[in-house]
Amino acid sequence: MFDFAEYLGTLRRPKLLIAAATHAAADQRLPALRRSLFRLGLNTNSAAQLLVVEEQSLNERRTCGDASYPLSAHVVVLAVLLRQASFTQTHLSSNLCVAA
Repeated sequence: MFDFAEYLGTLRRPKLLIAAATHAAADQRLPALRRSLFRLGLNTNSAAQLLVVEEQSLNERRTCGDASYPLSAHVVVLAVLLRQASFTQTHLSSNLCVAA
């Protein structure tokens, strides 16, 4: 399974971009975006990989100074990755068993 937390931990992005994505991740409409990815037949792993590829593509455009770089799309993709990482960590934590 793709490790969102590890990937996000290795990102080096401007603070303002990360702050905007963090703020957007708190938006309650993001689950609808994630559901729409799954309706396309993508499981969690393939959706994660597509989002990572898209984020890397957007970052490449940002760093190259591409005039058509869509900042809002980059914020949304990062926000979905952040939300999925927190969901995955919460889900894994709630499924842990404590040995007696």
